[in-house]
Amino acid sequence: SYSGTTKVGTITFKRNTAQRKYASFAIWELLDKTSPVYNLDTIRTSPDSDAKLILDGDVAIGLSEQSLIVINTTPRGFDIEFTGGSISTVAASRLTIRYKNTSIVVEEGTDFTLKEIEDGLVRLTVNDGKATVDNTSGITVVDANHTADIGLASVNVRETVFKKRYPGDSSVLVTGKETKSVRFGWLSDAKDTTLVISMTRDFSVPV
Repeated sequence: SYSGTTKVGTITFKRNTAQRKYASFAIWELLDKTSPVYNLDTIRTSPDSDAKLILDGDVAIGLSEQSLIVINTTPRGFDIEFTGGSISTVAASRLTIRYKNTSIVVEEGTDFTLKEIEDGLVRLTVNDGKATVDNTSGITVVDANHTADIGLASVNVRETVFKKRYPGDSSVLVTGKETKSVRFGWLSDAKDTTLVISMTRDFSVPV
């Protein structure tokens, strides 16, 4: 049992394996749906797994497979240490994400995804809202419909060609019936866009 720091959220969805390690503890424990999340918890997901947690203030964070974050609450909002994988959220309040020597401040209402491309390089996609990147290259603002490739000493921003509208990243759609109609929406000037649906994450079994 654990009765240490303050509860700051709850796991609301989990597929396959997600684990948590308490601050200053060395043992990982399996998380269930509705498991509480405490300040300074480390959360990780295994291969072919994902999870979604709701932090205080309705900050919803989706973790894709093989992702790892450390949660810290401060007087200015949540401060998330991102170690790897991919996370996405619509920030209901101001949120800070740290990756190596980079600090990313996400403004309230921002819809974004942060994904590690390789060691030392992450890709920030802002679908709506605004984020500010601060590292050794200086301060860079990333506006809506823009993507930034962030290195240890560089930030390269470009306009997003494929603008997703619905469903959002890491969406979980549930139905009590056998089928559910889903209307996929996006904006793009690119021609001959193709939507591919697959039974596997690597799209080796397309439907």
